[in-house]
Amino acid sequence: MLGTSGIRGKYGEKITASKIYEWSNKFAQDLPYIYIGRDIRNSSFLLSQAAAVGTMAAGKTVYDLGIVSTGIMGFATNSIMITASHNPEADNGIKFIKDKRELMKQESHVLTNPLKEDGIGTYVKTSIFEDYLKALSIFDFSFEGKTFEVNSAVQTFFTWYAQNTKERFSLINNVPKLVRKSNPIKENLPNFKEGFAYDADGDRVSLFQNYEQYSPDLLFGVVARYMAEQRQKRTLVVTVEAPKYLVNYLSQYYSHIRIVPVGSPYVGYELMKYKQSFGGEPNGEYIFPEISYVPDAIASTTALIEIEKEGYLELPNIKPYPVERRNYPVENKQQKMEQIKTQITEDYSNIDGILINQESYKVLIRPSGTENLIRLTIEAETKELLNSLIEKYEKIIKN
Repeated sequence: MLGTSGIRGKYGEKITASKIYEWSNKFAQDLPYIYIGRDIRNSSFLLSQAAAVGTMAAGKTVYDLGIVSTGIMGFATNSIMITASHNPEADNGIKFIKDKRELMKQESHVLTNPLKEDGIGTYVKTSIFEDYLKALSIFDFSFEGKTFEVNSAVQTFFTWYAQNTKERFSLINNVPKLVRKSNPIKENLPNFKEGFAYDADGDRVSLFQNYEQYSPDLLFGVVARYMAEQRQKRTLVVTVEAPKYLVNYLSQYYSHIRIVPVGSPYVGYELMKYKQSFGGEPNGEYIFPEISYVPDAIASTTALIEIEKEGYLELPNIKPYPVERRNYPVENKQQKMEQIKTQITEDYSNIDGILINQESYKVLIRPSGTENLIRLTIEAETKELLNSLIEKYEKIIKN
């Protein structure tokens, strides 16, 4: 039931108020309270109220935070976030956070409990911005003079911060509805000159300068290196999709690099096992265990401001490998994956699909978490090697 990060789908079809009510009721049953937050999609308010009613019917206390980022919901410990993250505006969804981390696919059984509807519960509208700001003090930051594109759930925190401090900074698209596509990439922000931008639920951050977006891969390398050199982090957690050249580069700074399945819930779960750890995905998602085990774009912003202040915001001089990503429609993706495994002759890891990691190349074949597709990603040191590998593995997948 749970996907890569919660449950997402088209509003009115896969995602409805009745389903949100049901899932929230079942999730809340074994918890003492639930914080509820939402992004700025048109359907998010209605769905957040459905989540609140479902939780109260289970006899639990609801703390409604209104429009607030996923990172803040992680800090809130036990929470429900209404969002489809960077998906299209017509979509919506729900994330479940328990003990400061998102539930993984393997924990979907929580949502199969019988409904419990004999409770009354209580409903409280509240804010935790002051406590969250104290948590951000692990970084030395100031927003003074910065620019933030906040067509995102982060907007309420930045607005509150502006009202309660003497710092002056610019907020762009600070309106409670989506006025652009949610993913904060250059294609969706062609006129954004400089500053920070966020996806709809505020778990992903992008950095722009002179109308150009910093490479998400290389920016992740900057942050990860800084956390190792200046914060003494020793364990790095990334997913199977992390580029090979980037992992190779970061291996000189970390004693241990842990590779997990695709999805921030897996990164967060693995980080809980290690002291002095840092992790995330090179798409703008960073997890700081001192705050929570959920990607937090506001905390990432404060970290990047400190990194810039300390003079470390220089992209590493490393050359990406040539890479190719392809999708193949199938009727039954799990059955197809089993057929593919019988044709693979190399040693591989089954952390998430099929991962072949050789000195000069990496092949990842995995089923899509949301569609009937097989995804193929290949990285290789040379274009010639890449082309030969594409031919080889495409033939295996199609056969």
